[in-house]
Amino acid sequence: MSSALLNGNTQARTDLVKIKRNIKSVQSNLAKPELEINHVRWDSYIDHWTRLQKIQQRLQF
Repeated sequence: MSSALLNGNTQARTDLVKIKRNIKSVQSNLAKPELEINHVRWDSYIDHWTRLQKIQQRLQF
């Protein structure tokens, strides 16, 4: 997707925005304290996506 955007495929931008929204929704659900899935693995997942989001924000097109 990202390489498609870099190569001028404007549809890829729309797709990336949709994917980003879906990821935020999943992250919100995973962060709910009532869920029993807040283990090291999930914390690691959330940390990874947070870092990717920060990088993505610096690379806005």
